[in-house]
Amino acid sequence: MNPDTKLSSSNFEEIKRGLDPSYSYLVFEKAIGSRDEVEFPEVTQLLTRLKKRVLGREIHRDQVRGLLLLVVKLEPEPADNTVQEFLEIGLPKEITFYYYGNRIKHTG
Repeated sequence: MNPDTKLSSSNFEEIKRGLDPSYSYLVFEKAIGSRDEVEFPEVTQLLTRLKKRVLGREIHRDQVRGLLLLVVKLEPEPADNTVQEFLEIGLPKEITFYYYGNRIKHTG
């Protein structure tokens, strides 16, 4: 596991309550596999490829639902840009992702 990644036990609702609205977050979710992997190598590769500056990352284990959740903290940026980038590149089918952050209004 990446030494900068914290592992804790919590559920999706607890995670959402702990997010700072001053930042943007990507939350990736996948089922706990038979090998109980706690890595998200495909996500790490995509973040590197998209040149996203990661400010922090945490992995949460939801034992009740049988899920691992990777929470990635990013600098605030427009949701539409971030979501579109991930939709264009694509993630494996077994991974679901959510975006959390304030909608940044464009002025023009």
